[in-house]
Amino acid sequence: MLSSVVVGSITDKTRSYFLVTLLLLVFGAVALAECGVSLDEARGGDVRWSLLLVSGLLGPLLPVAAELGVEMAYPLSENTVLVILQLSCNLLRALFIQLFQAVKNVGIGSGIEDMSGLG
Repeated sequence: MLSSVVVGSITDKTRSYFLVTLLLLVFGAVALAECGVSLDEARGGDVRWSLLLVSGLLGPLLPVAAELGVEMAYPLSENTVLVILQLSCNLLRALFIQLFQAVKNVGIGSGIEDMSGLG
């Protein structure tokens, strides 16, 4: 929450919503990669700090994106833009959950052991 306040105040002063959104996405992807690397036991990293970094970078993303959408669709009311943004986020979230569940088991059970009954 603190990162949202800090990023929000910087964004309000500079009015560079697009640049801040891109920076949050890029640094968030790097933080997620670091989180994946921290899961390796041989490396000995602590995943909690990586998750804290991810939450600090991706937490302010939705409020900044909402402000960017409001600025880009100026004649429309702020409430209309925020409802459309919330609806699209929820729909994409539901689609991605279905996609990830379908992709989760790709390649499992398609090995030599499945072909053993053929011959």
